[in-house]
Amino acid sequence: MFFEIHQPSFPLNDFLDSMLYFGGMRPPHALDRFLPDGNTELIIDLSDEPQHIYDI
Repeated sequence: MFFEIHQPSFPLNDFLDSMLYFGGMRPPHALDRFLPDGNTELIIDLSDEPQHIYDI
């Protein structure tokens, strides 16, 4: 697994705190659950693997 954090420079730093890039993660669980924390996250998947979205 690899994980990189990038702090954008101007003008993106006015809108983004950080950009994360990671891959190779294979968790033992099949479903992630998140609690609302007031933050907004935009996730862009750059892989070719099919993704499944569960709305519980």
